[in-house]
Amino acid sequence: MTPYILIIAGLIGALLSIFKTTKNKILIQSGQKTEGIIFDQRASSFDNNNTNDKVVVRFVTDKQEWITKEIDQDFAVFFTGQYKKGDRITIFYDRNNPNNFYVANKQSETIGRVFLFVVGVTIAAVGLYQVF
Repeated sequence: MTPYILIIAGLIGALLSIFKTTKNKILIQSGQKTEGIIFDQRASSFDNNNTNDKVVVRFVTDKQEWITKEIDQDFAVFFTGQYKKGDRITIFYDRNNPNNFYVANKQSETIGRVFLFVVGVTIAAVGLYQVF
């Protein structure tokens, strides 16, 4: 049973890396551009080591509304060593829903997609190896 679970999980990961669409391109093209700051760095709720791995940003919309929220982007990894509190960043946000935003970062979405694809194919290959 385990090999089949590995094959399915690996294929799902590989297919997600290829076909999943992200809000990034839409927000870069049609969103409002502004400057924000790295406001805070927090530990995950499930982390017992108190390692800060959540990056919180703050920015002001064109309607003078303050938005403070954790970064949540597909195919991007944000870690606390990447930024320091107070660092300035470029943000693209949806004017109708400012909580929907994209942080322009130094990482390429393509690298995240390739990594997920390689991991997915590797897991599927391990499952196939166990079957045969």
